[in-house]
Amino acid sequence: VTVRRDGQVYSIAFENGEKVEDLHVTGTCGKRNTGTSVHFWPDESFFDSPRFSVSRLTHLLKAKAVLCPGVEIVFRDQVNDSEQRWCYADGLNDYLCEAVNGLPLLPEKPFVGTFSGETEAVDWALLWLPEGGELLTESYVNLIPT
Repeated sequence: VTVRRDGQVYSIAFENGEKVEDLHVTGTCGKRNTGTSVHFWPDESFFDSPRFSVSRLTHLLKAKAVLCPGVEIVFRDQVNDSEQRWCYADGLNDYLCEAVNGLPLLPEKPFVGTFSGETEAVDWALLWLPEGGELLTESYVNLIPT
């Protein structure tokens, strides 16, 4: 794991669920150059196979970008030499508009709302497709699909 924050580059490493390298400074970076990189290799001793579903992983990463407005998520697939980026400045609204791009909408812009109580909160966005279309329903709790 590599973290760029406050002008410093930090590194920490884990193997087999254990920390094998303490957090330490490995270099410097610009104050505005921030972010976290996670590199991983599935271990067959923990998984049925070292292979994983790239489509499922990218769906989850995209969801993190939707649910954390303004955060840019980058997935670099070093096996297939490809890269995907997601950033939704307006979160759910941007995601929903992207998902129905080009279709007639009712209303023209999604209903978007948020509610926060003492111990709970909810964000939502919805609209209708008067001419039909593929139903898009997703729900998450603490950034985890439900």
